[in-house]
Amino acid sequence: MKKLLSTSIKKEESKIDKRFANADSLIIPTKLKTVAPIENQHAVRVTYTLSEYDIGIIDKLVNRACLLGRITNKSEMIRAGIQALFDHNDSSFLEIIDGVEKLKKGRPA
Repeated sequence: MKKLLSTSIKKEESKIDKRFANADSLIIPTKLKTVAPIENQHAVRVTYTLSEYDIGIIDKLVNRACLLGRITNKSEMIRAGIQALFDHNDSSFLEIIDGVEKLKKGRPA
């Protein structure tokens, strides 16, 4: 009787593990889609609200890259920051996002 109960419990645990794995596969992508090479992408103009502090940081990063011999612009710097965020694991990604100040959307009146 004890052996049958143990076998039954193991089967149920196996079924539960499979259900969780299936649920995770639906919720959490196993691999993010690869990004198309830059030559196949079209530039899209978008508008974001940034604080003066953020603009100052971007300018300092552009100047820093220039001093290191890499001429770049604000758009390239923002895209580099996006790529850096993309490469973080989930916990550090959320930690960084939680540290960003919320701003009102739209243009100042």
